[in-house]
Parts: sequence; C-alpha cells; structure tokens
Amino acid sequence: MTVFILNSFGAKNLTAFLDEIYRKRAKFCVVFISKEYKERRWTSHELRSAQARALEAKGDDYILPIRVDNTDLDGLPSNIGYLSIELGVGKIAELFDRKAEDLTCQPQRVGRNSAHDLHRSHAAS
Repeated sequence: MTVFILNSFGAKNLTAFLDEIYRKRAKFCVVFISKEYKERRWTSHELRSAQARALEAKGDDYILPIRVDNTDLDGLPSNIGYLSIELGVGKIAELFDRKAEDLTCQPQRVGRNSAHDLHRSHAAS
C-alpha cells in the first residue's frame, strides 16, 4: 500500500496536489473525523476531492471514516458507516490492512466494503 506524505511542497499547488492524491490516485481515503480535522484549512480541500471521487465511484465506498469525536463534517452524512477510534489503533490497522489486501487481490472492487462492513466483521469476530 502506498501512503502519501505531504512533507515538502516547494512550488507545488497544494490544492491541485491534494486533488491528484484523493481524487485520482488513492484506492480509498481514511478520514479521522474530529474537531481538529474540521478546523484545519487544508482538510476541506482533501475532503472535497475525496467526495468527488466517491461520487465517481457510483455507490462504491471510497471514504472510510474513523470517528474520533462527535464532530459533524459538512458533506459527510452522519449516518455513513464509520469505525470508532475506541476500537484502538491496532484493531483499526488490522481492519484496514484486510481492506488493502482485498483491493490487492481484487482491484475491480475498489471501495466495495464500507467502513461499516469492516466494523460489522470486527463485531462478528
């Protein structure tokens, strides 16, 4: 799995760079829903591009939210499936690792399993 890290912007246009990552390159987008996320300027660009990709995915789940607190994000329905940070970082990592393996084995299924499905599979185990 490739993880994109924003460590040096140089002359790059940050908005265009985030759009390239979240709308075109990423297999799925993990969003940590929190007050801090909502208050940062660049995250609105990130989420907008992720939402555009999700719309293009025609029903496949692309945005995989992790709820850190009860903050609502504009454009992200409150009834969307999400994982709670209370599961713990190790369990969340394990669930997303499984999702990444599914994508590697069956690339045509990008985003097919929602975070809600991942949470249900955790509850069943």
